[in-house]
Amino acid sequence: STTSTAIAANPLPLYDTVPPIMEVPDSDGTLYLFSILRDGLSYLAACPTEVSPLLVLEFLHRVADIFVDYFGSPADESAIKDNFSTVYQLLEEMVDYGWPLTTEPNGLKGLIKPPTVMGKIQQAVTGGSSAIVSDELPSGTVSNMPWRAAGVKHS
Repeated sequence: STTSTAIAANPLPLYDTVPPIMEVPDSDGTLYLFSILRDGLSYLAACPTEVSPLLVLEFLHRVADIFVDYFGSPADESAIKDNFSTVYQLLEEMVDYGWPLTTEPNGLKGLIKPPTVMGKIQQAVTGGSSAIVSDELPSGTVSNMPWRAAGVKHS
């Protein structure tokens, strides 16, 4: 068939040929879809209104970078499944009403501790979450520059 011939002629899988930005007509207007592919995962954002494409694409790359920072490389499907509660908490902190909020790795690590072996054992024994959420705001969140800890003095 012509479809199998086209797939055989194209050495890249079909998901590699998807454009990063798509405009999809909808009954309520237009829906804008943004996508990136990292470590075999497709990260997708849907926006019902026009928004800066670089903002959304940069945010998707930042999410993928944070996942690699928290779960190691590659942050693939199994890493996401194994750490689902941490992924959910990270996304809760990174997005507020659809807008990027906290995307600095140091700030996020102060709010949500990266998964540890002890956390995994605790999850297996208690059936609870392996994510450890801090009870108080980290000192770096009160700094004017989120990547720099508050109260640092240089001599």
